[in-house]
Amino acid sequence: ETVRIRALAGLAALDGKSAVPALTAEVESTDPRMQTAAIRLLGGIPGADTTQVMVDEFPKLPAAGQVLLLGALANRGDDSASPLAMRSLVSPAPEVRAAGLMALGKLGNRSNVVLLAQRAAIGQGAEQIAARKSLSGLSGAGVDAAIVAAIGSASGKVKAELIMAAGERGAANAADTLVKAAQEPDPDVHREAVRALKNVAGAAQVPALLDLLLKASTVPDRRDVAQALASALRRSQPAPVGAVLAAYQTTSATEARLSLIEVLGQTSSDEVLLLRGHRRFLHAPQRRQLLGIV
Repeated sequence: ETVRIRALAGLAALDGKSAVPALTAEVESTDPRMQTAAIRLLGGIPGADTTQVMVDEFPKLPAAGQVLLLGALANRGDDSASPLAMRSLVSPAPEVRAAGLMALGKLGNRSNVVLLAQRAAIGQGAEQIAARKSLSGLSGAGVDAAIVAAIGSASGKVKAELIMAAGERGAANAADTLVKAAQEPDPDVHREAVRALKNVAGAAQVPALLDLLLKASTVPDRRDVAQALASALRRSQPAPVGAVLAAYQTTSATEARLSLIEVLGQTSSDEVLLLRGHRRFLHAPQRRQLLGIV
């Protein structure tokens, strides 16, 4: 067996095209080691005709072999195999569906954005993980724009998945759309939008984030918004610290004031020192926290 694998590897290295028939025959082998080696070697032989051979072999294989073949096709990066990845999503085997979703991350394009978000929203386990990973890693022209557009028209869990992907991708062009989503009453959409803003928000989003912080009614929400606001300030040159100070002075809510102090504590020390002149506005617990920061 080891000798056969070495022989096939040698043939593939010497003349890949000539090795295709022998490798194709072994793709259907009942020996897992031989099948795995054949699929791996076949996947390394360039050319659209080799891709087509692999696609043709797919329906002949059991689930385990189909998973291997989808992985090899994805690694080839030949988008002509994308239709096969799409067809695999109706397989009765969950591992094949997961492999198909994973393959779309490398073979797909902006037209697959909504499908991947839908699969992430309804999927479980490996399928959900694969859909999320592919959506956040999808490449090609217009993917970020397609995600932003889809956020505007989606709702519920699908919208939350699109928002999560925008954050994972660091899609700066999604920032305003995410601010709008963060103001929605759907708790999942709001939560994911605030978290995504940690990765994309900048100076333009500071006023909206301040408003969200002042309106936050729970500790987790206030913490997430504060983190997003601090990230936005760090990305801003110069950071609009004056807006944070103004918000601090106009609110009497202790929780909000403490969060604003924490936000300033995550910016540069020069900006934090501006707050020294406003200590008279602090009650004793806030003063102790400020002193701990500066």
